Amino acid sequence: ERTDERKDPFLLIKTFGTHDKENLCSLSVSPSDETVVCYGRSKEQTSGKLLSFPLVNIDILSELQNHFTPLTKKGIHVGPVLAMDVCQQKPIVVTAGADRTVRVWNYLDWSCELNHPLGQEEPTSVACHPAGFQIIIGFKERVRLYNVLMDGLRQFAEKPLKHCKEVRFATGGQAFACAIGINVMVFDTYSFEPIANFTGHIAPVRRLVWSHDDRVLFSAGADGGVYGWKMEDQSRLEDTCCRRRLLGLLLGRCCISIQDNWARPDPRGSR
Repeated sequence: ERTDERKDPFLLIKTFGTHDKENLCSLSVSPSDETVVCYGRSKEQTSGKLLSFPLVNIDILSELQNHFTPLTKKGIHVGPVLAMDVCQQKPIVVTAGADRTVRVWNYLDWSCELNHPLGQEEPTSVACHPAGFQIIIGFKERVRLYNVLMDGLRQFAEKPLKHCKEVRFATGGQAFACAIGINVMVFDTYSFEPIANFTGHIAPVRRLVWSHDDRVLFSAGADGGVYGWKMEDQSRLEDTCCRRRLLGLLLGRCCISIQDNWARPDPRGSR
């Protein structure tokens, strides 16, 4: 409670705990002083939660009861988010964190629908199928395809591909591309058989973008080179060097137009 004394501006009235053996790391009070939002982590540093605590009726609240309400039922990531992807046909976002978990979020109601632990392996990339029923996760030693179930993920297939830093489903979901060092490999989603292997980069590939009709795959390397690959005959269309621009902004604002079996980035979209 606030007081008028300068030496002791606040007076301790009650003490509340979560009763879940969690450490409260930070908190924020609403402007109306009616609610407190807290961030708590387990002692093992394996899970985190956002908790809400009411301040309106604090005089009648019992210290023996747990009055904290989780804002996300399945928790949040502990540590940085390493990769993420957005589903095209469902309002979900898939994130892979340094805490070795993959979470599926519904961005309409701000809820975590699924939390899947990955064991001792740390993910390096993640991609969501356009229909939202499958997820590809890249690791240091392999790439795995999972089916999305109601209560978790179930492994469907696996490929021994090392250091997959980027993975991207095609617009139709029939294929996916993996960035393996300076190479770009394309696989069939259902049979997991290789379709194409594109070489030409002189630095590791950082970003992959499919055209809307899946006829062209664009790849951007750390050296600033952007290459377009034609899926029909597996030939390279063109290359563009933009070393002074961020690759994420370049591909994020790139408007791809395909006419007469020829593709090029729209210069107006790359400004």
